[in-house]
Amino acid sequence: MSNAPAAVLWMDSWGQLAGGGQRSLLEAVTRLDSRRFRPVVVCGSEGDLVSQLRQRGIGCSVIPFPGLLEAKPARRESSAQLDRLIEKEHIRLIHANALRPALYAAPVARR
Repeated sequence: MSNAPAAVLWMDSWGQLAGGGQRSLLEAVTRLDSRRFRPVVVCGSEGDLVSQLRQRGIGCSVIPFPGLLEAKPARRESSAQLDRLIEKEHIRLIHANALRPALYAAPVARR
């Protein structure tokens, strides 16, 4: 059994500190017990949330989450990026802060 902290993926549609959900995400990931958990964050766009996470040493990637009516190749590419990140980071748990990222995370999490 490994003593490495469990990697937890946090996902949000936006990269901006636009509301309570994003502020809660920022507070939660910066207050986790780093001996037990290693937060990894994916946001749907660049912004001040992404900047603050990176400044605080939290791994943060930007992967757009196109809407269901947008082109399939864009949706497939975002899903593939998310799948690669989950594999690379050895993610153990996924928390989606909004519906759209949850729709992208669900099929990947099942694998």
